[in-house]
Amino acid sequence: MAQRKFELLKRSFTSTGDIKKAATPGAAAKKFAKDGHKEIFIREVGKDSVRQYKGSVKKFKQPIVVERGGITITYTKEVKAEYVGVVK
Repeated sequence: MAQRKFELLKRSFTSTGDIKKAATPGAAAKKFAKDGHKEIFIREVGKDSVRQYKGSVKKFKQPIVVERGGITITYTKEVKAEYVGVVK
């Protein structure tokens, strides 16, 4: 899928100036949640509808180590963005 641009909005639906590229709105919300945002309002650039997500970051007590293709990957936290609905 093509990368689309999503803009983070304040509660008053004004721009914060923060833009992320992602294929889906959920993936963009997850990126904003990773930055520490708890209440996420995003709008695709050039569109009018605003979607709301709840973001959370959970740290693991012990890191999860996975080996894929000869490369070791360490996961230290889990990032979630739960879809609430279309607000505007």
